[in-house]
Amino acid sequence: MLTWAQTYAPVVYEWFRTGFDTVPNLIPALFDVRQSSAAFEDAVGMGGVPTDQWDAYETGGRVAHVDVDRYYATRFTHEEKAIRFYLKRKDIDDDRMGAVRDALFEVGLSAAVKQQEDAASVFNNAHDDNYLGADGEPLCENNHPVGPDSSTTYSNEGTSALSYASVKAARLAMRQWVDSQNKPLPRNGRLLLLPIELEDAAIEITQADKRPGTADNDANAIRGFQYITWDYLTDANNWYLLDPVYMKRYLRWYNRVPLETRVVEQTSTHVIYEFYMRYSFGWVDPRFVYGNAV
Repeated sequence: MLTWAQTYAPVVYEWFRTGFDTVPNLIPALFDVRQSSAAFEDAVGMGGVPTDQWDAYETGGRVAHVDVDRYYATRFTHEEKAIRFYLKRKDIDDDRMGAVRDALFEVGLSAAVKQQEDAASVFNNAHDDNYLGADGEPLCENNHPVGPDSSTTYSNEGTSALSYASVKAARLAMRQWVDSQNKPLPRNGRLLLLPIELEDAAIEITQADKRPGTADNDANAIRGFQYITWDYLTDANNWYLLDPVYMKRYLRWYNRVPLETRVVEQTSTHVIYEFYMRYSFGWVDPRFVYGNAV
């Protein structure tokens, strides 16, 4: 026979999940979401390939064996997130389940917000020297090394406010990046990631038929660019131009244990439900974003 705690477990989870699902989830839109069965995941970025090796067979009669230049190794160590909810038997007996439902809704909402805050911290800390990537620099910096064996550096950081001109400049800067073989990288920034305060400006500069802010008939060179506003970006002025293809290659989110619910204690007077999740996140290679710290 089921105990009263077990009987209410599906209802508790449903109310919790209702709150969780209320929060728009941008993680799948921005990150390469993967499952993990280990304590951590290792990833290595890839550098350039010498293109002249393709000519070896024609010129020398042999097929070249190519070793791709390696970038830096990144370890994603999964972190545990847990919270407990105390449900009293008398709350059920006294028909106070409406209050319990509302409380569980808020707990579920907080779990979703926690995930969004963690994911957004990649960008909120993008210019902070206390949050470094595998190359020893923050996500957005003006002196990233091109590779472990190279003295060449590149910048993916600016200080310009969001505008038509600054988006064009950021896109050009991305297209001028080179790999470890000094070959152009195929980066095409076409996605703006913005705080909610910059949404109106994004609409004006990406959807106008003509060049915005002028009476000229020049075509709008960035018309059709996409933008995403994220409630959890904490700086009202900082903005990011992303290559949507390489964003999904280099931003990683690993789910070690998806969100789950369990009963951890039960008596005749109360039950304690525990909500648990375990995940890690970050980036493998910063060459998908140009960030402006305004």
